[in-house]
Amino acid sequence: MDYLSIKNHPEVAFKKANKVITSCTKESHLKAARKYINLFFKTYCDNYSIKSGFRVYKPSSMVADLYDTLLHNLSSKERQFDR
Repeated sequence: MDYLSIKNHPEVAFKKANKVITSCTKESHLKAARKYINLFFKTYCDNYSIKSGFRVYKPSSMVADLYDTLLHNLSSKERQFDR
């Protein structure tokens, strides 16, 4: 699948991000997974405004739900390493 088709289908990137999270075996992998999740958000949330020098994103409800799910999955994986 080429870049343009991936850009138009966040579900594909969501599945990839979930694979990245589940494949984490070290804490350094978790740090990289968090960066990947944030990149997912920036890629699929084009609507933002700049207020006081900060970008304020306004994602669609679908992107916000997918992002929240990824963060939840990542926090679950982080708790596995805290044991």
